[in-house]
Amino acid sequence: MLLGCLPAAAQKTTFEFHSNFWVNLHHYLYEQAIAKTPEASESADWQHALEAYRRDITPHELLSRDIAGINSALSTVDNAESLKGSGLDAELAGILERAAPVYRARWWPQHNRANLAWIAAATPLVAKYEAALKKELSTAYRPLGHPNPSTPTWPNTQAGPEPTP
Repeated sequence: MLLGCLPAAAQKTTFEFHSNFWVNLHHYLYEQAIAKTPEASESADWQHALEAYRRDITPHELLSRDIAGINSALSTVDNAESLKGSGLDAELAGILERAAPVYRARWWPQHNRANLAWIAAATPLVAKYEAALKKELSTAYRPLGHPNPSTPTWPNTQAGPEPTP
């Protein structure tokens, strides 16, 4: 699920929410790779993805600059069937594309429903407090190198269970 700050001229509200298959797959793989007891799957592609995430992705914090580039690339493809043209590293794109059918069949329907329910609940609250949110986000993002809060920014979050430590 994405919360994006978009130029006000582009739409009536500043905030836009999305339930993005690829971002959710990435976050779920990260969560499962660090879980003490990950969800079972007999798929070799899913197991390979978990191993790759344990080795290459989870040594970094999910919201670190190293991983933020993955989220940004995945957010550009929304719910496309492929990651072609995403700018994502070809090896990682292949791992995600091979794991996608397992995630799509087994977990995505539930995660998408949870995302859409969260969006439905959050949208009126965000609309109600939009002016205050814009001010607070502007203040929070300035030290992070985002001097212009109207520049599109896509912090990513996932609705659903918290990662297991």
